[in-house]
Amino acid sequence: MPVATIVVKEQPWTSTIPAIGLLASVRGVDVSAATAGLVRNIAFDSGAKVTAGQVLVELDTSVEQAELRSSEADLPRLDAEYARQRDLTARGFAAQAKLQEARAGYEAQVARIAALRALIERRVITAPFDGVLGIRLVDKGQYLQPGTRIANLQDLSAMRVRFIVSQRDLAHITVGQTVRVTVDAYADQAFAGAITAIEPQVDVQSGVVQIQAEIPNADSRLRPGMFARLEIVLPEQKNVLAVPVVAVSYNLYGESLYVVREGKPGADGKPTLTVERVTVKTGEQQDGQVVIVEGLKANDRVVTLGQLRLQNGAAVTLADDAALPPRTTLPRY
Repeated sequence: MPVATIVVKEQPWTSTIPAIGLLASVRGVDVSAATAGLVRNIAFDSGAKVTAGQVLVELDTSVEQAELRSSEADLPRLDAEYARQRDLTARGFAAQAKLQEARAGYEAQVARIAALRALIERRVITAPFDGVLGIRLVDKGQYLQPGTRIANLQDLSAMRVRFIVSQRDLAHITVGQTVRVTVDAYADQAFAGAITAIEPQVDVQSGVVQIQAEIPNADSRLRPGMFARLEIVLPEQKNVLAVPVVAVSYNLYGESLYVVREGKPGADGKPTLTVERVTVKTGEQQDGQVVIVEGLKANDRVVTLGQLRLQNGAAVTLADDAALPPRTTLPRY
């Protein structure tokens, strides 16, 4: 049988800790109305990019503006009365109570003007930070109650992901450690990030620890709510024996692969080649490679393609990968 093979050599291997989580933006809110009012103007479109402080919605303030003008018009009179009472009291022609009454009237008017200005300002709804708006949820002329959602705002410059790991892995994890993140939308690309926080308390019921990492997202391809697969990259490296995942067969009795053995020379003077089915113990998998913990030695020649038609002791010849049918999936029984 023609088979493709590789000679197993020791190679450097960086271990990882797998985890799963959901992406969230570093900043994200539902922009809403703080006060009730009628929508007078809408200054944004669905999906628009906005900057901090940019006006999004203006509520009607005609009543408050009229009250403010009236209060501001009456302020000089109260100020003059307060000044007059101060002068009279200083010369002994007025009681202290009159001065206190004039002062209270003046300060109350100042406070009323400040309150009206604050109320008018709250009726202008602005973006709290730079980001991208979602779909607009209000229309001009609509009456809003406090808390009514106007649009969702997300800062997509970076993503945050929270996930859990077992407490037995806690000794290998530190803040600043690299993580690799993959999502279904870009399955062939890994996004690099770093651990930013580790929960100080272990969950007493499940024995897990919550971890937080941040991933730069300058191109805004990652979005909040995406399901993420993570790998925490451990700093230490080791030398291991690794083979392509497709070389290993899994069945009810365990994991095995075929190793090519040399026999006595044939008629052409070359040694005959046969295969031996070897039971192995596998470890971590990365990028289509799997670590062989037990069952192989360095310089063993392992069958990587063509083993589906083999049995223990079968005679084989070495062939190129191109001469064999492709095999991209791992057989499981």
